[in-house]
Amino acid sequence: MDKLTVDFANCFSDRVGSHGLSSDAYTRAHEELAELTRKLESTRGTGWERWRGLPFDPMRKAHVGPVKKLAKKLRAGAENLVVLGIGGSALGNIALQSSLNPATYNLMPTKKRKGPRLFVLDNVDPNLVEQTLEEVRRTDKGLKKTIFNVISKSGETAETAAQFMMIRGMLRKVIGKKYSKQIVAITDPEKGTMRQICDKEGFVTLPVPEGVGGRFSVLSPVGLFSAAMCGVNIDQLLDGAAEMDARCSQSDAKKNPAATIAWLLMELNKKGKFNHVMMPYCNAL
Repeated sequence: MDKLTVDFANCFSDRVGSHGLSSDAYTRAHEELAELTRKLESTRGTGWERWRGLPFDPMRKAHVGPVKKLAKKLRAGAENLVVLGIGGSALGNIALQSSLNPATYNLMPTKKRKGPRLFVLDNVDPNLVEQTLEEVRRTDKGLKKTIFNVISKSGETAETAAQFMMIRGMLRKVIGKKYSKQIVAITDPEKGTMRQICDKEGFVTLPVPEGVGGRFSVLSPVGLFSAAMCGVNIDQLLDGAAEMDARCSQSDAKKNPAATIAWLLMELNKKGKFNHVMMPYCNAL
């Protein structure tokens, strides 16, 4: 596969006149960008930046083993995987599935798919929820072939809590006392409303790491579990993240796409150009 490259020549005045930036200014900014990059490196893994350690040990080792073990156990018997979450707890799952599996994944025959069909209920829209549940219930053995993956660090996110209460009630009614086998919860490992429910009901759980916010959680069990269930090689995924991290940690701005793009956006902002529009024309991106 070809590597992605960043072509920013049209951001400079020698291409677009007064609309553009001075190439000399970019050259002069290299030392400042190097210093900012080194400063960012000094805060790695602290506070809200704990997500930066997800592709590396010890966080990687702590998560990958349990995720792979659980996915291997559940994948063979599951026809459907339904993710209950909103925001970062849903979008990362959608992104991995859209970019790393075929666009027709859910339509493929069971024998050709690498795992269960994936449905992400990132909205409390009754039509979306009802239609999804009708679909999973009409397949072979219905709900008994469906794993519901509820993702909430606290258990108090209103939308996810509403979805979960409805699903739990339905499972109790249809399956009975053994309904808990159909649920995998990804939540705080020690505290919170969801943690209490999981301990009481005996749900299998995976952790939302401490200090990792939802929008940064895709490389934690929040995103890795559904990816592993659907046949994505999560070791290679994390290897790729580690490789990109290395590129974006280089002090030389010419070798650091993140630093270069950040500088371009800030400098263009100063010129009154506030909009940054991405039009990749590639669903996988």
